[in-house]
Amino acid sequence: MAGASSLNIECQQSRIDFRLKTRYVDEQATDLDDALARLKKYCAEGKAISIALCGNAAEILPELVKRGVRPDMVTDQTSAHDPLNGYLPKGWSWEEYRRRAQTEPAVVVKAAKQSMAEHVEAMLRSRKWACLPSITATTSARWPKRWR
Repeated sequence: MAGASSLNIECQQSRIDFRLKTRYVDEQATDLDDALARLKKYCAEGKAISIALCGNAAEILPELVKRGVRPDMVTDQTSAHDPLNGYLPKGWSWEEYRRRAQTEPAVVVKAAKQSMAEHVEAMLRSRKWACLPSITATTSARWPKRWR
């Protein structure tokens, strides 16, 4: 996008498959190490490539912070405005999430909000790298305090 390489985290493989088919993303990495190696290679070559990674941003963004990865920009496109139906809690499979949304909605909402707080905290930590996170109205910077 706009001459930049990107890492696109998506929690549903079916959505990655669709984005590969429609060329919204160029490639899929097998894991975070593979994704970072590809990004390093393509950036060194001056290539603009979009790489999909199947995973949960609430888990991957804190790991990027821990590793000291310095992105130029961080953005979020989750449906965080709807914790019951739009945000996969950390550590849960998609199947577990959908099942428990039907049987234990309060548990899902609580787990989703906790995960959102960690996700946003990681995005806000990116400011220390001179990277401005793009936090939309659906991902409020106040959430980490409000949901802890």
